[in-house]
Amino acid sequence: ISATDIDVNGKLTSNPDVKIIQYLHVSFGADGQKKRVLRYGDDVRYPLSVATRAIKAAVIVNTSVVDVMRPLFELSPATRVALPIAISIESSCRQVLESRVHMQDCLRLVNQLLSLKPPDISDPLRKALWGAVDDGIVHIITNALEMGKISEKYFGFFLRFNQSFQKYVAITQDEQTKNVSLFTALQSVRQDVSEFGQFKAEFEATVKRLNDQCLAVIKNCVNKQKGADHL
Repeated sequence: ISATDIDVNGKLTSNPDVKIIQYLHVSFGADGQKKRVLRYGDDVRYPLSVATRAIKAAVIVNTSVVDVMRPLFELSPATRVALPIAISIESSCRQVLESRVHMQDCLRLVNQLLSLKPPDISDPLRKALWGAVDDGIVHIITNALEMGKISEKYFGFFLRFNQSFQKYVAITQDEQTKNVSLFTALQSVRQDVSEFGQFKAEFEATVKRLNDQCLAVIKNCVNKQKGADHL
């Protein structure tokens, strides 16, 4: 069977009821590992999705810190109290990173939609539909930029907390300052916690606003959809 006799869905053009499954053997890595992929599968047609899945898998592996440090959490009652907090922080970090991965998928979808946009949209039906699609594309890109800023600010708090706790340890261990009140020693920590609370409130308001905009865009696309036959 010639490759020209098979369409993009892997079916014979002469007999669409017959489906031919073709595989490609791909070599990768310095050690020459091989993987079998469908010739017309998503790994070949949408190579960026391969990177997206790989990044998502790496996120899960690289953020599994609690399991590695679990023996340290079992040292004393005080460290065991910190375990649920660490689990919550790990989960939130993973969610933020996974949202960035999903955003990459959305941006890939944007590129695909833009490649489908016809050069002439003067027809009223086309103009209405693609106007709604353009609004959706702008919304996705805006979301990606805003979520990028939010995640950067979110992880910035970890550096601040680390510095504040190091400052607390230094104050309590120094001979000249170890007798200061706990209120004074934890001043930087309290400030970081307060500002993180404000960040959380702003983040929740931003998510609500973006969700409302998303629903408006979806509703607009549905209302402007006239069916492919009309276009």
